[in-house]
Amino acid sequence: MPIAHRISIYAFALLRGLLPLLLALLVLGLVAGWRFTPPPRALAHQIAAPVWLHLHSAELMAELQLNPGSVGPVAVTIALADGNFGPVQPLAVTLTISSAELGVGPLSRQAQPDPDGTWRIDEPMLPFAGTWEVVLEAQLDRFSLARLGGTISIR
Repeated sequence: MPIAHRISIYAFALLRGLLPLLLALLVLGLVAGWRFTPPPRALAHQIAAPVWLHLHSAELMAELQLNPGSVGPVAVTIALADGNFGPVQPLAVTLTISSAELGVGPLSRQAQPDPDGTWRIDEPMLPFAGTWEVVLEAQLDRFSLARLGGTISIR
């Protein structure tokens, strides 16, 4: 029997003996990679967490909720009250957001009144994560405009 034929027989036998070991190492490697992947429901909980911001002055208070509190389209709900926690019925509400550190100029959206007394802005776009300056303007009557400002962090 030629030597090349004997070497190929030994190589085949060696490969046949190592094949289960190599397959087991591959399976263990895949399982170890899954260990570091969070479950999908944990990721959904992180995305769904809203961000709250309370703004106030002597004449007006506002509670803003951005849902979800992450980059992308968000829904903003605005609850307004006067300085004594009484109801306020402004003629118009405008929300302006900007970020000098991110180089994003002012993005303004007009809020729409909801039947429950809150104001709502659907789908304003927050393009980047970071700290944003928020300015809320409420036209209280034909001649007075209340302006509130603050900052909010978006993940």
